[in-house]
Amino acid sequence: MKSRMLLIAILIVLMAKAVFGSSVTDWRRDIQRGDIILVVNAWIPAWWYSLNLYDVGHVAIYAGTVRQNGFVWREQTVEASPAAGIVTHYHVSIWDDPRYRVFLLRPPAPADIKQQAVDYAISQIGESYSYNYTNTKPTLSNNEWYCTELVWSVYKIAGYELFYLPLAVGGIFEPRYGPIRPTRFFDVFGVTNQVGVHRETDPIPRDGYWISNTTSGLNFVYLKDALEDADEGDTIVVNALALREEIVVSKRNISLTSSRGTVLYTTERGRNTVEVTASGVTISRFMLANNRGTSDFNTGVGIYFAPGADNGTVYSVGAINNKVGVGLRSNGNVVRNCRFSYNKYGLALFQSDGNAIYRNVIYSNTETGLISTHDESQCASLAVINEYSSEPEQTGEVVRKFRDTILSRELVDGYYDASPALAEVFESSPEIKAQAWLLLKKFWPYVTGDKSDNIIQAEELIVVDDFISSIESVAVARIYDEKVRKLFDFISEVRMAMSMAVGQKFSEVTAGLGEERSESELAATATVQPTYFYLNDVFSNRQWSQADSDFFWYSPAFVLYSYWQGQQRNFYSGYLGNSWGKLDMSDTDGNGIYDANYGEDYYPLAASNIFYTIISAIE
Repeated sequence: MKSRMLLIAILIVLMAKAVFGSSVTDWRRDIQRGDIILVVNAWIPAWWYSLNLYDVGHVAIYAGTVRQNGFVWREQTVEASPAAGIVTHYHVSIWDDPRYRVFLLRPPAPADIKQQAVDYAISQIGESYSYNYTNTKPTLSNNEWYCTELVWSVYKIAGYELFYLPLAVGGIFEPRYGPIRPTRFFDVFGVTNQVGVHRETDPIPRDGYWISNTTSGLNFVYLKDALEDADEGDTIVVNALALREEIVVSKRNISLTSSRGTVLYTTERGRNTVEVTASGVTISRFMLANNRGTSDFNTGVGIYFAPGADNGTVYSVGAINNKVGVGLRSNGNVVRNCRFSYNKYGLALFQSDGNAIYRNVIYSNTETGLISTHDESQCASLAVINEYSSEPEQTGEVVRKFRDTILSRELVDGYYDASPALAEVFESSPEIKAQAWLLLKKFWPYVTGDKSDNIIQAEELIVVDDFISSIESVAVARIYDEKVRKLFDFISEVRMAMSMAVGQKFSEVTAGLGEERSESELAATATVQPTYFYLNDVFSNRQWSQADSDFFWYSPAFVLYSYWQGQQRNFYSGYLGNSWGKLDMSDTDGNGIYDANYGEDYYPLAASNIFYTIISAIE
């Protein structure tokens, strides 16, 4: 979009407060509704100036959230766009590009004036673009605009004039006086003003990038906005072909699905593509791709269910070229009808029980098709208990019960985030590790409940604070490590909890904290439930599985099932295991189950899972 005369920019700057950022990342951190975004001479070749023609540039007004016709867009600019041929809106991030200079201008107008200006700009969305750049005295009832004309007019209509030219009251620009070059302009106002550039793009395809909350009826351009706006139990449908966003599902019973097999990419290597932190979440019909993560095992996961995100469901999902396709650190989940290929690990379960994993295809993963473990080697508390306790199994069970039934989910999750770094501190400093054991012994009556009615004294917590300070002194040298930052975040949470606990009974401090978990969540922690793995096709992985947890490699019930042999469908009863590729084994009775077991799968399938259908369970 073009406008003329650099003088307009100078006048705007002279009469407005400029708000400048030091980098592309920071420049719009403090952006406000009514701010003006200005780029000057970003695309103009040198010959333009040799002819002493007008200066050109582009300008927009920041509108924040735009709501129209049941759709919601956040962080939007409104502008008259020649690319679109109309007044339209774009996400503010399209101005991010460090190769060029963009100005963020803040008119010193009252808040109500800015609000009126923004509202009027939004009301003009859909009006035509004007190519009549010589119109320096527009009427305020225009139904077509060019960029500076629109921005000047919306403020004028709201009762505020951005600049005043004696030769043309209300003029949008005038021919410049002399060959004013961009370098002179920026020399005057400082090179620290540079923040990015706006490059015209086509409007968002109206059939391609909407995310719909089918429960509320609202539609969004960005998935994170839809998730933030959703209530528990809502269904969100993604219609895009691909998304690269930070996706965190933090509300219970959300159903997140795609109508087009959307490919989800991570925003950065140190993140998981989708993180689920709430229970009862269902995710379906996506493809997770190309997230190889970092050396931290908790990164690079296509879909990650965090501790406490129990009773989730993943179905009809594909995962390719990730470190981990789907990772579970929660209980009672269902993973079905998915494909995991060319990942390092297809599926990874850690301290995760009571799951049902069936009708998946797991193949050509470079390390292991399935890894499941209760190895708590990175659990700092368990490392201490195993070294110093004479009865580590019993001690560990008491601590787990305290964790699962007394402490809040936030504190427990914070501990697990911090535990890898804390374990490393203990490993590097045996003195601090020994001190941790002494503290556990000192506060053991609180853990067992024997001192639940005791008043917590400040003197008791001094020794805890000294212990925390010792940890900080060792860890601070690696403060820029992501794991260590999580440790310091956890330390802050602990200190906050300690400050609030002084003078109260321990039972009062912890009352209700465990109640944040549902009855089903608590039941899942009371008894370790096995995970059932059945009717899966597993082949061509470097290793087919590593599992040291409670696993049954066959169906949870004796079932009536059908088995296709050529064009013939026959019916049988029994347990159903998994297909492990081509095995040199016999199926003498032709029921689709090999006569001998394959590892711990006592009912290995003689064909792919597509040839089997469960009719019903048999009591």
